[in-house]
Amino acid sequence: METLYNANYKGTEMAKQFSCSSNVVYNRLKEEGFSLKDRYSLEGDDDGLDDKTKEIHNSFPNAGSKVNPEILVPHTGACYI
Repeated sequence: METLYNANYKGTEMAKQFSCSSNVVYNRLKEEGFSLKDRYSLEGDDDGLDDKTKEIHNSFPNAGSKVNPEILVPHTGACYI
């Protein structure tokens, strides 16, 4: 499991490899002192993500503020995998 963790596998991908649920993977990783959440933390943002985000927001202040209703698709409740 540590090898897959170090290879940046997601919890669901690890679960498929071990034929178990992702909850089992998350619990085992936690027991061993690993956390998948740490990978996505913005603490210690050394690469300037905050600065880049502010720059984009300043350049495009209205981006994402309007939704085109023509592109929305109603959810039927069915899930096809």
